[in-house]
Amino acid sequence: MFSMKYLATLLSLALCVASSANPISKVLELLGGMQEKTKNQGREADEAMKEADEFCRQRSRDLGYSIKTSTNEKEDLEAKVAKSTSKIESLASSLQDTLQGIEANEAELSKATEVREKEKANFAASETGLLDTMDSMTRAVGVLEKEAAKKGQSESLLQVQQAPNILLALEAMVSGSLISSADREGLAAFLQGSGSQAPAVPAYEAKSGGVIDMLRDLQDKAKTELYNSRTKEAQAKSDYQMLRQ
Repeated sequence: MFSMKYLATLLSLALCVASSANPISKVLELLGGMQEKTKNQGREADEAMKEADEFCRQRSRDLGYSIKTSTNEKEDLEAKVAKSTSKIESLASSLQDTLQGIEANEAELSKATEVREKEKANFAASETGLLDTMDSMTRAVGVLEKEAAKKGQSESLLQVQQAPNILLALEAMVSGSLISSADREGLAAFLQGSGSQAPAVPAYEAKSGGVIDMLRDLQDKAKTELYNSRTKEAQAKSDYQMLRQ
């Protein structure tokens, strides 16, 4: 179909030809030229349409591929997000467990520290008491040995020898100014604290040897208790240090 522009041009040419000497040949000539030009324009339009159509098809394919690729990427990203979310939740749970564990450890350490401080105080008091007791025993044994080495028995030593048990022997030593009241109290406290019954002084000893031997036995017992106490303290200290790590 001719456009309105082409029809107007043909009409104008027809009018011009009508006034010429050979109007039919001119019209045919013009019409032929117009027909060829129209065909060329039609071919050009067809080529343009084909190019546009191919462009649209290619564009559609490109867009389809891009959409598919984007969809795949979206799915991959969603999978990664889901995995990351799961990992975050797992880490949050682990962190919560860790925090609870830390709180429990801190509470346990605080309780252990309180117990440890009491153990240290008790050990220090026990060690001091045992050392003082051992010193008192050493002084008492020394005094008795010194008195026994003298010629003739003193009244004080005689009272010690006649005492039926170690506690009364200690009382006799205090009365005879052989030991101090503090030494007597320390030795008596050791006997009572160790759960020992006041042993009887052997009657067959003619001198003060029975009391001396008994004091030495008690001194050995005090040394053993001191050793055990220090061993226990060292173990408690080591256990506490391990707990703090």
